[in-house]
Amino acid sequence: ACVRKEEWDCAVCCELLYKPVVPPCGHPFCFWCAHRSMSYTSVSKCPLCRNEFTHLPRVSQLLHTLVKTSFPKTYESRAKDTQVFENELEVESMCTAQASDDDDGQQDEGPAKAEAEGVAA
Repeated sequence: ACVRKEEWDCAVCCELLYKPVVPPCGHPFCFWCAHRSMSYTSVSKCPLCRNEFTHLPRVSQLLHTLVKTSFPKTYESRAKDTQVFENELEVESMCTAQASDDDDGQQDEGPAKAEAEGVAA
């Protein structure tokens, strides 16, 4: 059976899943798409079915490997695009930390970025 790329697109960004996470409802999303759709003041909801979840799911290593090996060229392109985004977050985080004289340098994106970086690209 042939695997079509469209079957592995994120429902939020409509791109190939990158560092896929799967909330309890089972709908896969890119790590950063799920992160951006979360609420920090109330319970988060799946962008597709609106089922609630309370924490950002970990990256699914199995799906990550499947997507990476099934679509290597598209995956590499997504990796480059995401790296640019993560670098921008890092610069933004450093600037915010300096502006607030925050000694630990942790910003809202800090733990999420560390989780996203925990996956071998």
